[in-house]
Amino acid sequence: MGKLLLTFFLLGASLIGCQDKKQYESTYPEELIGAWIHSHEDDTQEVKVYRPASYDFPPSRGREGFNLMEGGECIYYGIAPADGSTNEPASWSWADGSMLTIKRKAEGAPEMVMEVVSVGEDMLKVKK
Repeated sequence: MGKLLLTFFLLGASLIGCQDKKQYESTYPEELIGAWIHSHEDDTQEVKVYRPASYDFPPSRGREGFNLMEGGECIYYGIAPADGSTNEPASWSWADGSMLTIKRKAEGAPEMVMEVVSVGEDMLKVKK
């Protein structure tokens, strides 16, 4: 009887541990929420840099970006043929503590998978 109770206790503890890991993997940094625009001027060989949409960008022939919203909804900002912007509905997800995936809803649109190096109020860095 004691071994049976110990077995159930250990099984329950292991299931709780799995749930905690799953919950941890689904959490994301709060600073990630918001509109991010590619700041190619700040890119390095290792990272691609995004800045908040409110940032005072120098003139450019178009910039891509995205707006991440609570609940997994997203708007992808593309570069239009005349160097303006396009807005496409998308969704986003967070996994493994650093992987950001953006799925555009347009048929045939490629998925964006980015490894986040760092994120703060004024800058988002992802590996190239």
